[in-house]
Amino acid sequence: MKNQSDNQLIIVNRLCIEFLKVCCPDGHYGHECKQCNGYPDRICSNNGKCAGSGTRLGNGNCLCNHGYTNKNCDSCAKDYFRNETLFHLNGTVQCLPCDPSCSGSCFDFGPKGCHVCRNGYYWTIDNGCIDIDECEPSLSLSSSNDNNPCPLNSFCINTDGSYLCYQCDPACNGCDGDGPDSVSFLFSIFYLKSFENH
Repeated sequence: MKNQSDNQLIIVNRLCIEFLKVCCPDGHYGHECKQCNGYPDRICSNNGKCAGSGTRLGNGNCLCNHGYTNKNCDSCAKDYFRNETLFHLNGTVQCLPCDPSCSGSCFDFGPKGCHVCRNGYYWTIDNGCIDIDECEPSLSLSSSNDNNPCPLNSFCINTDGSYLCYQCDPACNGCDGDGPDSVSFLFSIFYLKSFENH
């Protein structure tokens, strides 16, 4: 048995669609109320919206959700990959985001699913794309640290895929961290020897 709200909806739809001709049934668009791509069960592969659906406007093109592309939203955009298990199970196209360590494309979850590692990462067989620690100190005790990418009187903090440089404390002449107690090891030795000589 239909309730009052259902009856009102039927009246509004008939008035809008048949009499005034400003609406179309859901899943239809344009002046002639054409069917949207994939009507009725897979409009835009269920991954987007049909432009103008339910109106006499629009062109019926699929407006894809984030992560989807193609005319029918049935392909994955850059930085996404298709869930092959779900696709083979029932034909559903589900696009999932690549790991942040991937450069542009991937085939599976996590850093082992990358086709190519993005800048700031390197590939290992066991773990996939691993962050490069640009701040890794040189093993040599020379006064110039070739591995330190930061300018003089600043220290390096590693971040995912990159690094940041911060100024040393004004009390320091070279440092490996924040604050006056982070003066560089070599400078400390130099300072102590200079103090002993006086």
